[in-house]
Amino acid sequence: MKSEENTVKYTYATVFVLGCLTTSHVVLGTSNHPFRICTQRERMRILQHQCRQLNRTPVSVDELRPRLCGLLVDDLHKLILLGFPKAGSSTWLLTLIRATGLVPQNATEKNLGGNMHIREIQEKYGLRRLCVYSTVDIQKRLENYFKVIVVRHPLDRLVSVWRDKFIIAKSSSKTMVTLETTAYTNPSQEKTERLLYPKAIPKWTFLEFLYYLLETNTSNIHWASYGKVAPLCSIQWDAVLKTETSTTDSNVVLKRLEPQLNISHLDIVHSHQSRTRMRVPDKALPEYWNLAPAVWKYLSEMYGTDMKLFGYGWNAEKTQTKCASHNCNGLDRIYPLPCCC
Repeated sequence: MKSEENTVKYTYATVFVLGCLTTSHVVLGTSNHPFRICTQRERMRILQHQCRQLNRTPVSVDELRPRLCGLLVDDLHKLILLGFPKAGSSTWLLTLIRATGLVPQNATEKNLGGNMHIREIQEKYGLRRLCVYSTVDIQKRLENYFKVIVVRHPLDRLVSVWRDKFIIAKSSSKTMVTLETTAYTNPSQEKTERLLYPKAIPKWTFLEFLYYLLETNTSNIHWASYGKVAPLCSIQWDAVLKTETSTTDSNVVLKRLEPQLNISHLDIVHSHQSRTRMRVPDKALPEYWNLAPAVWKYLSEMYGTDMKLFGYGWNAEKTQTKCASHNCNGLDRIYPLPCCC
């Protein structure tokens, strides 16, 4: 991968962004440049700017339909939500179910009568996938409903997949891992993937997990790029929520769920995670130390576009996620995108 030398004389860090390794002066959260959460207008500006750079050709609703099965529709509140595994999707799904008024506000998945990620359970509570509607009804909802994406830094999300699916949740006696794909496939083709471990002991190291992905090119919704799952640049979104700033961001959606649901904010934290660790905007990930160039090339190709679309960066020197990938030294007047998370 090519690298560029930035001539601006500020504090420097190596940052993985825009699909390659570059040298940049991104500094976020210092005393001189305090951490700031983007407004929704700023996040839309970043997303729309990067979509224009991709120069995607407009497509019809019928052409989009196969990629709309991951978008969950709440007709009661005129809301469309696109979530992803390991990026708060279970938390938001349960929140939408609670907001139907058909279950108590403190209901858990155990109270729902089945796996809430299965289409039948979702429809039981009035939630449907966008792809099952008629062409006219899809268009109507895309034009009139409030459309939200919930994302997480892709490299942080990948570590979370490894920990949750291949380390924490699996006993040493198992030789395969079960990964559900039901919420993101055509309803007539629902399935559950079972991936064989490449060795007898199923507790992979993170490096083994990465090499398995690299060597087999295995794709699964739990680690697939956001752009591969849904047509991000073909829809006019109204809000982008980040798990890194979920406590603040969540109110954008929660106020639309009233009066059926009356809570002020939502914490997206898994039971085995530290609340502080989950919510910090820039997080050190030592799992990425000393990776081979071939692995970085693979990660760049898989997640580079996602990071551009949602303004994420990567400090390779510190193996640290960056919630903002671009200019944070007061030079916004000459840079097209804002400095914020």
